[in-house]
Amino acid sequence: MGCGGDDDGTMIDGGPLEDVGADAPLAPPPVFEAVPDPDVLTGCQTETPDTGTAMAKEVECAEELLPGSVAQGRIGDLLLQNDRVRVLVRTGTGAVSTIGAFAGGIVDAAHQGGTDLIKDLLFGLDLNSSRPSAIVVTDGGGSEPARIRVLYENAQLGLVRGVLGGSIGRVPAAFGAIDYELRPDEDFVRVTVSVAAKEGVAMVAGRPEIIALAGGASELQQPGVGVLSDDEPGETMQSFLVGESADSAYAVRILQAAGGVGHIDSIHLMAADEVIVARAGETAVWEARVGLAPTAARAHAAATEDTALDGDDTRGDLVVTGPAGDRVEVLRDDRTVLRSRFGEDGTATFRLAPGPATVRAGFGDYFEGTPMDVAVPGEVTLEAAPRATLDVDATADGETAPVRVTLELADRQVRHVAFGATSIQVPPGPVTITVSRGIEYDLVQEERTLLADETVSLSPDLIRVVDTTGWVGGDFHLHSEMSTDSLHAVPDAVRIVAAEGLEVVAATDHDSITDYRPAILDAGLEDWVLAVSGAEVSDPILAHINGYPLRRSPEASGGGAIEWFDQSPIDTFADLRGLGDPAFGDPIVQVNHPNRNGSGWFRSIGLDPVSGMATANPADLNIDPDSDLNTFDFDVIEAWNKSPDENDEITVEQLLGLWSHGWRFGMMGNSDSHEPGNPAGSPRTYISVPDDTPGNFDWTDVATSIRAARMTVSGGAFVTAEVGVAAGDSVPVSVRVQVPPWAEVDRLRIYAGTEVVLDQPIVPTGEILQVDETFDVDLGGADFILVRADGSRRASPVVDFAPYGMTNPLPLP
Repeated sequence: MGCGGDDDGTMIDGGPLEDVGADAPLAPPPVFEAVPDPDVLTGCQTETPDTGTAMAKEVECAEELLPGSVAQGRIGDLLLQNDRVRVLVRTGTGAVSTIGAFAGGIVDAAHQGGTDLIKDLLFGLDLNSSRPSAIVVTDGGGSEPARIRVLYENAQLGLVRGVLGGSIGRVPAAFGAIDYELRPDEDFVRVTVSVAAKEGVAMVAGRPEIIALAGGASELQQPGVGVLSDDEPGETMQSFLVGESADSAYAVRILQAAGGVGHIDSIHLMAADEVIVARAGETAVWEARVGLAPTAARAHAAATEDTALDGDDTRGDLVVTGPAGDRVEVLRDDRTVLRSRFGEDGTATFRLAPGPATVRAGFGDYFEGTPMDVAVPGEVTLEAAPRATLDVDATADGETAPVRVTLELADRQVRHVAFGATSIQVPPGPVTITVSRGIEYDLVQEERTLLADETVSLSPDLIRVVDTTGWVGGDFHLHSEMSTDSLHAVPDAVRIVAAEGLEVVAATDHDSITDYRPAILDAGLEDWVLAVSGAEVSDPILAHINGYPLRRSPEASGGGAIEWFDQSPIDTFADLRGLGDPAFGDPIVQVNHPNRNGSGWFRSIGLDPVSGMATANPADLNIDPDSDLNTFDFDVIEAWNKSPDENDEITVEQLLGLWSHGWRFGMMGNSDSHEPGNPAGSPRTYISVPDDTPGNFDWTDVATSIRAARMTVSGGAFVTAEVGVAAGDSVPVSVRVQVPPWAEVDRLRIYAGTEVVLDQPIVPTGEILQVDETFDVDLGGADFILVRADGSRRASPVVDFAPYGMTNPLPLP
């Protein structure tokens, strides 16, 4: 990351620049203009431009937008395209995916016929960005280059300020222009950033940086980032980003010889090493390239075309031939330099520095082929990596249903979703195959030793064994590629939701209002899953708070998500209630993982479970000293988050304390899933509805029960209870505990108020219904009951923790 110098622009990294003299007159700042081209094409242009031409225009119809799960362009954005690539520049005032960021960056980009993998590319200096004052098509193209110009001033990103606070450093007093140029017959966009000092400033200086947000459908393919090694770089320490999906790829680079990429999941900060300096009256320039192609190798080559890496471009082509669509990687000194796929013609061409290299083939997530040595430039042909094929055609109770297929190999566990006939390729060798569908179904498991080129067909029928009549399973804390810390593509996320047997879900990406419904329709899952839009307001210091359903606004950053960095969580509660979706009614406000260190609201306010009151001082939390921390304007508490731990137990204790003081919030268990290895529905919340038949319940039924706390939490066990009429200081409680055959519970507890009044073992019987008994419970003056069951052995691979289940507090009738 760049750090820059002092506010007056006279220092860089603590060292003085050339003395301009205290009394020296300052030259007036340069003038940047953005003159619209009067001959820009208008109307909806649905045809791909001819070879030898380029085009820039305003998007006027949906047909001009790009496809893809992270494509967020809209009518009114500006389009650059030729016969090879299409790029959208965001207009308006706000960036598309990042709250507190600005328009003027690249929002969508792909080769012609490809899918978008970019959420935002933002160009700036030293952890700052560019606030636009004009975004204009300055050349509509034709046989000449097409151009878009953004006039800007340097400004601080609100999200960065919110996370880093006073440690952010200076905001260089800069302004200038960003020029996007697409030439005919090129498969890359040229980006030129001009920087000048504002009036009265002697100079500005800083490191060129690109804040790049990529989608979960793209796997990063170069060393130092994402899937590859984070310790030492492979070939270079270039400020380079290369991503690839099954049909598209991109490469982004800053045109300097040295730099680097820092990353947190899908946020990548690309920084050059060389500081640029603009003295008063002068303009400094830095450049970047965005290459777009079907494969990473081609996108990488495009982004480096006509650019020297170290002042002298001596690179050569390494041409690798292999099975079309398979994976291929290049290594040097046993370190990966770049990964890609073989194109439709069965070749992958890597542009690399001369010297020895090693290549090997692979498929999916596996690189199992025999390595081969080669010299650059050169050519090599690789045989296909050995593989076996599983053909899975699963049913549930005799009907085709989405299921999870877990493969436990010698060195890893891999999860897939099968919905109808599905082919899965795996390396040959021993494997344990488990087909499952959440906690309501028994699983089917086989151990096999697969041979190379063997095809094994499986047609398991999963039997529903846990009776959840009158309840629907839900997960109300889910993340996808629209979250900055998730690489989980939306189409994959919704398929996993369905395969885990969930029936109602809320999309709750970090600071982004996401709608799963289009992806659910595309996957044919609308009869399986009811989904509503939502967001997680993600103050990393004080609280994470979910709201759902929320009204999504495509015009606003984060889809209209709340900019939390200038307010307290107390304000967030009220703001979320103002974002209701008219189609679904008032939002549910949910406090997430309340005792997590950093982002746990109950921990932040020091919630005392005995008094049910906050004990912290608002001033110590850097919020208004007059704030009432006991403003509990939320609806539900996420007591159980991911795998159970001590913090969850603390939250249960606090929730019971709140109930005993009249604060009767519902309790939820949610997966907080960010990726397939942490699947949706582990744990989950069951909600009581009048009729759980798909299509016979709606969001109103679900929301009504959530607000009334008619829920039970399941981490593999399904626990329900009914409280009878009290006689004196005791009450009959009818308890049912069900577990599928692959899980086991061994302990039953009943709480009367905040106290455990029954604690006894459950003797495993092998039956689904482990407990079906009425207990006479001493109340001790309490007016509510809670029942829980716990196990002590993990139930992998369906849930990766010891099973448990817990009712919500049940008030006396």
